Amino acid sequence: MNNPNQILRAIFVALLCALGFGLGACQKKDTVNERSPSSQVSATSAQETASQKPVSPSVTLTWKASASVGKPSPDPVIGYNVYRGTRPQQYEPKPLNSTPVEVPSYVDMTVERGKTYYYVTRTVTAQGVVSRPSNEVAAAIPPQ
Repeated sequence: MNNPNQILRAIFVALLCALGFGLGACQKKDTVNERSPSSQVSATSAQETASQKPVSPSVTLTWKASASVGKPSPDPVIGYNVYRGTRPQQYEPKPLNSTPVEVPSYVDMTVERGKTYYYVTRTVTAQGVVSRPSNEVAAAIPPQ
Protein backbone atom coordinates (compact mmCIF):
# COMPACT_ATOMS: atom_id res chain seq x y z
CA MET A 1 0.00 0.00 0.00
CA ASN A 2 2.57 2.57 -1.15
CA ASN A 3 0.08 4.67 -3.12
CA PRO A 4 -0.78 7.86 -1.15
CA ASN A 5 -4.46 7.54 -2.15
CA GLN A 6 -4.62 4.03 -0.74
CA ILE A 7 -2.95 5.15 2.48
CA LEU A 8 -5.37 8.09 2.91
CA ARG A 9 -8.34 5.83 2.19
CA ALA A 10 -7.15 3.24 4.71
CA ILE A 11 -6.73 5.95 7.36
CA PHE A 12 -10.18 7.33 6.56
CA VAL A 13 -11.85 3.91 6.75
CA ALA A 14 -10.05 3.15 10.01
CA LEU A 15 -11.28 6.47 11.44
CA LEU A 16 -14.86 5.75 10.37
CA CYS A 17 -14.65 2.27 11.89
CA ALA A 18 -13.25 3.65 15.14
CA LEU A 19 -16.10 6.17 15.34
CA GLY A 20 -18.70 3.47 14.69
CA PHE A 21 -19.65 4.68 11.20
CA GLY A 22 -17.93 1.90 9.28
CA LEU A 23 -20.53 -0.89 9.44
CA GLY A 24 -19.63 -3.25 6.56
CA ALA A 25 -16.66 -1.15 5.43
CA CYS A 26 -14.65 -2.21 8.48
CA GLN A 27 -14.35 -5.72 7.14
CA LYS A 28 -14.12 -4.90 3.44
CA LYS A 29 -10.79 -4.67 1.61
CA ASP A 30 -10.27 -1.17 0.21
CA THR A 31 -9.72 -0.66 -3.50
CA VAL A 32 -8.85 2.55 -5.30
CA ASN A 33 -9.91 3.28 -8.85
CA GLU A 34 -7.39 5.69 -10.37
CA ARG A 35 -9.14 6.30 -13.69
CA SER A 36 -10.35 9.84 -13.00
CA PRO A 37 -8.67 13.18 -12.43
CA SER A 38 -10.73 13.60 -9.26
CA SER A 39 -8.93 10.64 -7.77
CA GLN A 40 -9.60 10.75 -4.03
CA VAL A 41 -13.06 11.20 -2.58
CA SER A 42 -13.69 10.90 1.13
CA ALA A 43 -16.84 11.11 3.21
CA THR A 44 -17.75 11.92 6.79
CA SER A 45 -21.09 11.57 8.54
CA ALA A 46 -22.66 13.97 11.02
CA GLN A 47 -22.63 12.63 14.57
CA GLU A 48 -24.89 13.37 17.55
CA THR A 49 -24.04 13.46 21.20
CA ALA A 50 -26.33 12.47 24.07
CA SER A 51 -26.75 16.09 25.19
CA GLN A 52 -27.77 17.39 21.76
CA LYS A 53 -31.09 17.23 19.99
CA PRO A 54 -31.02 14.70 17.16
CA VAL A 55 -29.35 16.09 14.08
CA SER A 56 -30.45 15.26 10.58
CA PRO A 57 -27.86 12.93 9.12
CA SER A 58 -25.68 14.19 6.30
CA VAL A 59 -22.58 13.14 4.42
CA THR A 60 -19.81 15.59 3.59
CA LEU A 61 -17.70 14.65 0.58
CA THR A 62 -14.34 16.24 -0.18
CA TRP A 63 -11.85 15.50 -2.94
CA LYS A 64 -8.71 16.80 -4.58
CA ALA A 65 -9.44 19.47 -7.18
CA SER A 66 -8.66 18.85 -10.85
CA ALA A 67 -7.39 21.64 -13.08
CA SER A 68 -7.90 20.10 -16.52
CA VAL A 69 -8.64 16.91 -18.40
CA GLY A 70 -6.80 15.59 -21.45
CA LYS A 71 -3.50 16.07 -23.19
CA PRO A 72 -1.90 17.70 -25.18
CA SER A 73 -4.41 20.61 -25.09
CA PRO A 74 -6.22 20.30 -21.75
CA ASP A 75 -9.86 21.22 -21.35
CA PRO A 76 -10.29 23.22 -18.10
CA VAL A 77 -12.49 21.75 -15.39
CA ILE A 78 -15.46 23.97 -14.49
CA GLY A 79 -16.95 21.74 -11.80
CA TYR A 80 -17.91 18.31 -10.59
CA ASN A 81 -20.95 16.05 -10.62
CA VAL A 82 -21.65 13.90 -7.56
CA TYR A 83 -23.34 10.52 -7.96
CA ARG A 84 -24.80 8.30 -5.22
CA GLY A 85 -26.03 4.75 -5.00
CA THR A 86 -27.13 2.33 -2.31
CA ARG A 87 -25.06 -0.51 -3.76
CA PRO A 88 -21.38 -0.56 -4.67
CA GLN A 89 -20.68 0.63 -8.22
CA GLN A 90 -24.39 1.23 -8.93
CA TYR A 91 -25.29 4.92 -9.02
CA GLU A 92 -28.29 6.95 -10.03
CA PRO A 93 -27.94 8.11 -13.66
CA LYS A 94 -28.49 11.76 -12.70
CA PRO A 95 -26.04 13.52 -10.37
CA LEU A 96 -27.19 14.73 -6.94
CA ASN A 97 -26.31 18.30 -7.94
CA SER A 98 -28.39 20.14 -10.55
CA THR A 99 -25.41 22.15 -11.85
CA PRO A 100 -21.71 21.31 -11.59
CA VAL A 101 -20.29 21.91 -8.12
CA GLU A 102 -17.50 24.49 -8.43
CA VAL A 103 -15.59 23.56 -5.26
CA PRO A 104 -14.15 20.13 -4.37
CA SER A 105 -16.73 19.37 -1.69
CA TYR A 106 -20.42 18.51 -1.41
CA VAL A 107 -22.85 17.92 1.48
CA ASP A 108 -25.56 15.32 0.92
CA MET A 109 -28.45 16.23 3.23
CA THR A 110 -30.83 13.61 1.79
CA VAL A 111 -29.41 10.50 3.48
CA GLU A 112 -31.42 8.24 5.80
CA ARG A 113 -30.40 6.62 9.05
CA GLY A 114 -29.35 2.97 8.97
CA LYS A 115 -28.32 3.02 5.31
CA THR A 116 -24.98 2.89 3.52
CA TYR A 117 -24.39 5.11 0.52
CA TYR A 118 -21.74 4.88 -2.18
CA TYR A 119 -20.44 7.98 -3.94
CA VAL A 120 -18.31 8.93 -6.93
CA THR A 121 -17.53 12.25 -8.55
CA ARG A 122 -16.92 13.13 -12.19
CA THR A 123 -15.25 16.26 -13.49
CA VAL A 124 -17.11 18.47 -15.97
CA THR A 125 -15.03 20.50 -18.43
CA ALA A 126 -15.69 23.80 -20.16
CA GLN A 127 -16.54 21.85 -23.33
CA GLY A 128 -19.07 19.71 -21.42
CA VAL A 129 -16.93 16.58 -21.29
CA VAL A 130 -17.64 14.44 -18.21
CA SER A 131 -14.77 12.30 -16.91
CA ARG A 132 -14.83 8.70 -15.79
CA PRO A 133 -15.91 8.20 -12.17
CA SER A 134 -13.50 8.81 -9.32
CA ASN A 135 -12.79 6.11 -6.81
CA GLU A 136 -15.85 5.03 -4.85
CA VAL A 137 -16.29 5.92 -1.21
CA ALA A 138 -18.89 4.49 1.17
CA ALA A 139 -20.61 6.34 4.00
CA ALA A 140 -22.57 4.31 6.56
CA ILE A 141 -25.21 6.31 8.41
CA PRO A 142 -25.76 4.99 11.95
CA PRO A 143 -29.33 3.99 12.86
CA GLN A 144 -29.39 6.36 15.87
